Amino acid sequence: MMLDRAILRSASWLVPAAQRAEWLAEWSAELCYVTRGGTQFCLGAYRDALWLRRDARAPVARRLYALDSPRLCLLLLATLALGSGLLAFRLPFARSMVLPSPYADPARLAILGWDGRLGSHVPTLTVERYRFLAAHRSGAFAAVAVYRPMGAHAAVGSSNLLEVLGTASAIPGGEAWRLPGNAETWRFEDAKWFDALPPHTKVFVVGRLREPAAGRFRVSVFDAAGGEDHFECWSLVPDHALVAYLIMLVAALLTLSTTNHLSLGEYPANRHSLRRWLFLAAKLLLVLAIIACGSLDVASLTSPGLYPTTWLVGLVVGLRWAIVDQRRRCPECLRPLSNPTRIGGASQVFLEWYGTELVCGRGHGLLYVPEVVTSCYSTQRWQYLDASWSSIFSLKNEPEAGVY
Repeated sequence: MMLDRAILRSASWLVPAAQRAEWLAEWSAELCYVTRGGTQFCLGAYRDALWLRRDARAPVARRLYALDSPRLCLLLLATLALGSGLLAFRLPFARSMVLPSPYADPARLAILGWDGRLGSHVPTLTVERYRFLAAHRSGAFAAVAVYRPMGAHAAVGSSNLLEVLGTASAIPGGEAWRLPGNAETWRFEDAKWFDALPPHTKVFVVGRLREPAAGRFRVSVFDAAGGEDHFECWSLVPDHALVAYLIMLVAALLTLSTTNHLSLGEYPANRHSLRRWLFLAAKLLLVLAIIACGSLDVASLTSPGLYPTTWLVGLVVGLRWAIVDQRRRCPECLRPLSNPTRIGGASQVFLEWYGTELVCGRGHGLLYVPEVVTSCYSTQRWQYLDASWSSIFSLKNEPEAGVY
């Protein structure tokens, strides 16, 4: 008997402290009626204690992670939006997409010796071709400058680089210039330093165009003897990130319209309608901000060329979540509905209602979601409950009652 009571005592430490004394007293009383196999009976107390502890933790997990409270939901979305935005201003590529161009006239600036790949820091133009361009540039370029990456985020530029770029005399970081080469530290040398380089040394060239241009284009340069060379140029006009994002947003809406109903359902008008629409608008704005900055962050950390794809995928997933989440919330308290119940059957769709019924845990109403779209029930419908139903719903039994 002492061994059996020791087993119960050890198992009681698995029970939550608030229920431990009552649990131990109950099991001790049951043990008094066991005549044979008392040890085996007491060993079953471990399973009961573990089940009781696991069941006691479930409401806390739902309270923390289900985000039932509309304020908690918006707070989490605002935190994610703020975090992704701050990270976007720390990563070079994301910052270059968010901030405006640092140049006064970027349409007249072009980069030569670059393959056009985002994040590429290896020059492709030789010093020999640069000398030819500098000697016969009068056709397309008003001025040219040259610089060469030296490793360790450093570069050597020609003394006229600041003048060609049209920047202030103060030397900003290389990231602020958004030039290929990933240079943060700069040293300027005169033309003699570059003339001493071997002809096949690879460099970047910055040219100031006589006429504005954008995107990728080719420039032909001729010498006095009839010689000709062609140079691939990339304009320093920044990508129109806002326009591209709006295009992806339209594409995402078209995609959602073909796979999901964008309608939120039929809701009778009441005094809480404005609050419901404000909650949806705030949620959509935060989701759009998270996707806009978060996709640029992911592209900066992986491959810059992925940002259009991450924008489209993120918008489809994010907007779909926002719409589905809004459909499953009570229009009055804005908390998720619970207790889905299937009503009717597929064979009764012509005579009776067939679908799922969800209820607000605070007794505000019922949501009817049709399983099969018909002419009578083409979308989900909400039905408010009057005050006479309030006695059925008890907030004390809800683990989320203390969170708002």
